Parts: sequence; structure tokens; C-alpha cells
Amino acid sequence: LGRPREALEHYRNAARLDPSNERAARARVDAARLLLRADQPRRAIEELERAVELEPGHGEARLTLAGLLVRTERYEEALGHFEGLLEHHPDAVPGHLGRATVLLLLERYGPAKAALEESLAVSQHPAVALLLAQELTAAPDESVHDGAQAERLARRLEEAQPSPPIRE
Repeated sequence: LGRPREALEHYRNAARLDPSNERAARARVDAARLLLRADQPRRAIEELERAVELEPGHGEARLTLAGLLVRTERYEEALGHFEGLLEHHPDAVPGHLGRATVLLLLERYGPAKAALEESLAVSQHPAVALLLAQELTAAPDESVHDGAQAERLARRLEEAQPSPPIRE
């Protein structure tokens, strides 16, 4: 877009003219993306917050907002949005990973471990298994350490994605 201010105004007008929550939320998400390209994260956060108010189940708005809040170190708020995303989209792997990551950043190791275990039950995504295995062995809180479970996860990861052979 060659004229960002005009495009931003277009998105805002679209949100005002079409009162349906889904379309208005979509316009807010588009406006937030434009603001991010213009290096205006605070204003992008405001647009995304409005999108979530209009449509609490809008997955893209929640995920983008949560990610921005993490980037700006507003972890508690980000956690709330990752949890809100999962209320509406319980199978969203990025939501599970985001929630667990924020819990780790907040040094809540027990809840982070539980979040990863829940995520692994929903999705066998290798990133979830790897993060959980790391948590089970290397967390500063030794109460969450479980070497046997970490070993089982490592074996499962190896079976799912075997290492390529080493060629000499």
C-alpha cells in the first residue's frame, strides 16, 4: 500500500460501516497489521483489543494480540489472551505453545508443565513435545523434573522424526 494513512482510514471506516462483529473485527485486524508495518505497536494493540471486544472468538486477533503483548513484556495480559484463544479454539497449537511460553517467562513452572502436557494431549506437535522435554529436565524448579517422562518424549520425537544418517 502506497498510502498507509488512507488505508488505515479505509479499515476504520469499514469497521464502522459494517456493524457485523466478524467483519468489523477483520477490519480491525487488518488495521493493526498496517500499524505494525508502520512500527506503531501500541496503536496496533489498541486495534486488536477492539477486534477482540467485537468478536472474542476471533482467533487471529487473539493470537496476534497475545504475541504483541509478549513482545512488549506484558505477560499477564498475553496469558489472558492465549487462554481466551484456547477457550474458543481448544486445538490451536500456537495458543498452547504461547500459554506455556508465557508461564515459563513468568517462572510458573508447574502450570507451564501442566499446560504443555495438556497441549500434548491435544496435539502431537513435535515443538510441544520438545518444549515439555526441556521443561522436565532443565527447569529451575526441580519439582517439575521428571527424567523418565522426558526420556519417553525424546524417544517419541526420535520415532516421529528420525535423524538423518551421518555420511562420511
